[in-house]
Amino acid sequence: MADNLRDWVKSSWPGYEKAEIGDLHSFGSGGASSETYHFSVKVDGREEPYVARFAPLGEGIFPSYDLEAQVGIMNAVANAGIPAPFPSRYDILPGLNQPVAIMPFLSGRVPGGFPPYSVSGWMVEMPEDKQHEAVLSFTRTIADLHKLDPHTCGIAALIPQERWGLQAEIDWWLRYLDWASQGLAADEIKPVADALDWCAKRAPTSSAPLSVVWGDCRYGNVIYNDDAEIIALLDWETATVGPAELDLGWYLSHRRQSAEFAERSDLNDLPGGPKLEKQLELYEARLGRPVENLEWYTLFGAARYGVCMISAKRIAAISGEKKIDWPSIRPWAAERMRAG
Repeated sequence: MADNLRDWVKSSWPGYEKAEIGDLHSFGSGGASSETYHFSVKVDGREEPYVARFAPLGEGIFPSYDLEAQVGIMNAVANAGIPAPFPSRYDILPGLNQPVAIMPFLSGRVPGGFPPYSVSGWMVEMPEDKQHEAVLSFTRTIADLHKLDPHTCGIAALIPQERWGLQAEIDWWLRYLDWASQGLAADEIKPVADALDWCAKRAPTSSAPLSVVWGDCRYGNVIYNDDAEIIALLDWETATVGPAELDLGWYLSHRRQSAEFAERSDLNDLPGGPKLEKQLELYEARLGRPVENLEWYTLFGAARYGVCMISAKRIAAISGEKKIDWPSIRPWAAERMRAG
């Protein structure tokens, strides 16, 4: 793979014919979502760091991977002023017939996914005023993303219209669960299927304008600098066009889960972060409209996370890894759904 990448850079990047391309080094995590490596290119006396991203070589979390669309989306939002890896490139590696996404390597801080940022790592360990700023920076950035017109910024041409809107998103996750459930026991699948069914039967109607939806809106997909300012939003596999609340609900479900991990009785995920009410006030003011049906979208976020957990459990079963002993639907979400 490394030799194919070297040949491709030298033959297809203008001015890089004599470049020296270093070895590929795995990031060591995230392989279920993608195969991600970093490498360096030396050309004209300078060294340029890059990231190469491939679809999973084996079983993946998602049923399909459109790296070309992901690159197009990152470039489109970056051109519209949203921090994202730019410029990103897409091509098919000669000799391997394998799609690859290349983006600049951005040095910074990425909050933890597991253990979550609320328990350990840079975000919870920095001074509380910096925690506060990190949350505000995140809130401002996603509001700015959601204000983008999908047509004006070019996203509309990159995402098929059958994926647009709330009902299309519900249908996509139902199909995803069917695919991810293959080979798993019925009692493993039932809590997630019931949660998605609960959400589908109670889906709200909305007159809100369609937004660019990031899809995996959480701190673990953000690069910060040391001043707690956002450098880039990462991981656009599930980006779509729909209500901005789709991102907000996904984020809030992760926020609630992270607060529980940290055993914070006030359900605030970070000791220095603003209270949720203040964060939502800032978001709404920046977005220019009030949010709608936030509890439903948060529960839908929890159900979608459950589908991803089912897919992760499927991969573990296929590969013979240790069984994931973790409830696919968090107790707080299951309890609320049982209440009707």
